[in-house]
Amino acid sequence: MTQIEKHFRFICARAEARYGVDLSAVALEYETEESCNMGEAVEYDDDSRAVCLNAEYLDHPAMIDEVIPHEVAHIVCQIQGIKEPSHGPLWAAVARYLGATGKPCIVPRKVFPKDIEYLFALQD
Repeated sequence: MTQIEKHFRFICARAEARYGVDLSAVALEYETEESCNMGEAVEYDDDSRAVCLNAEYLDHPAMIDEVIPHEVAHIVCQIQGIKEPSHGPLWAAVARYLGATGKPCIVPRKVFPKDIEYLFALQD
């Protein structure tokens, strides 16, 4: 199990304990196509869920510190049926509890491989 997978399971366990949700079936997937997103919380047509991470940036410190808890917070809110904007105050509270800043991520529309300096910025 990689460091990313261990941290993902740790964050999921923390969310389960605090919010009473079952995240055991939430998959961790890796996007291999060039993408402008570092991560995404996905709900599929069959009601299964996954956190998809951009494989190009798995070594970026923000992946552990921000992206994983950020996306798991979205999954928690989906499961709890929270009806608010995707980065609303309830989501932000969950994200902060899980270790993220609770702020939306802004990623440039065009990200060139290894151009990490501009890859991750937080909205104030």
